[in-house]
Amino acid sequence: MHASFSRREIHQPRKMSAAFTVVELVVVIVVIGILATLAVVGYRGYQNRAAEATVQSDISSIAKLLGVDKALSGTYPSSLDQADSGGGVGLSRGNSAIYDATAGGYCLTIYNERPGVPSYHVSNSDTTPQKGACSGHTVPSGGGASNGNIADGTTMQTITSANCPSTRTRVVDARDNHTYWIQKLTDGKCWMLTNLSYAGGGANTHGDAKALSNGSADTERTYTVAKYYIPSGANPTVGSVSPSTSTDGGVTNPQYGYYYNWCAAMGGQATAACANATTPAPNPSISICPAGWRLPTAGDFVLLNNTVNNGSNSNDEGMRNTWLMQYAGAWGASYIVRFEPGVIASYHTSEQRTATSQKILWGSTYSYEGSFAPDSAADKNQGHALRCML
Repeated sequence: MHASFSRREIHQPRKMSAAFTVVELVVVIVVIGILATLAVVGYRGYQNRAAEATVQSDISSIAKLLGVDKALSGTYPSSLDQADSGGGVGLSRGNSAIYDATAGGYCLTIYNERPGVPSYHVSNSDTTPQKGACSGHTVPSGGGASNGNIADGTTMQTITSANCPSTRTRVVDARDNHTYWIQKLTDGKCWMLTNLSYAGGGANTHGDAKALSNGSADTERTYTVAKYYIPSGANPTVGSVSPSTSTDGGVTNPQYGYYYNWCAAMGGQATAACANATTPAPNPSISICPAGWRLPTAGDFVLLNNTVNNGSNSNDEGMRNTWLMQYAGAWGASYIVRFEPGVIASYHTSEQRTATSQKILWGSTYSYEGSFAPDSAADKNQGHALRCML
């Protein structure tokens, strides 16, 4: 007799893999990437909407203040600095304004530095904010374009240190429509690369028009009156014409600029800048430069030289090829003007030395001359070339 046994089947649970497959990992990474992209896009959209809201808020508030000023005085203020009964207006962070006014009307554009944020405008005839800029207002590409993407022909007064282009770009001075090259250089500063050619007056849209007198003789040199001299060949460019990049006079459009005494360079301010004195101390934030721009200090020139010439004072190749050091004489003591092609370059700073003297940059436009002195002395009543910076 055979014993019978029941057969028992035992099923073992299947073992699960302890790791993801390559395909599963790729799918997970793709999903995470999509979610991250959506989050970034959504956050940027939120930032842009918030920035747009500040533009709308600022322009509505300023339009109301302009209306109050008109009701009180009978005219609109000549600049936003004079709005709110002379108290000026403030803008939210990242916003900039362009303002044109006459006695009977105005147009105001406000834009934000973030690319993708629309600009808005209002006028005396329609104070409801409308997208876009006023006719004749040039808004930098992409709003304020903090990445330096400034459109060719942008108004100089709307350039800031943050949006200054890293490549040579043509801009227009709103006061007289003269054009200049500008660029952020290796020192991290925004510079004019061509010499100032402003004779005073002009449009006061940005509250930066200055009163200047033309000097034509050595006897007209003065410490106390803002004077300028126009040398032969100054030939500033206007409107859509690009300034010359020549540094040796070998072109028909040299753009070598005007010469200014220190009183003119410092904006005619009622301080030691326009007196044979050391006090009251001049205000370096006041100058002949367009609104927002300033005169360099001797230290600014030293830093510039250190970055474009590796600190060498005997080789100005970087100053000529990068900063475009253009020859410029001086309206001096024993001569009306010394204008030596390809040799002399003298530029104002915002610093005084004594009651009668100031600091200037003195250099040459040819390296073999071996001259670059950013802390030289010159009489305040002499005339020199001038460049502004941010």
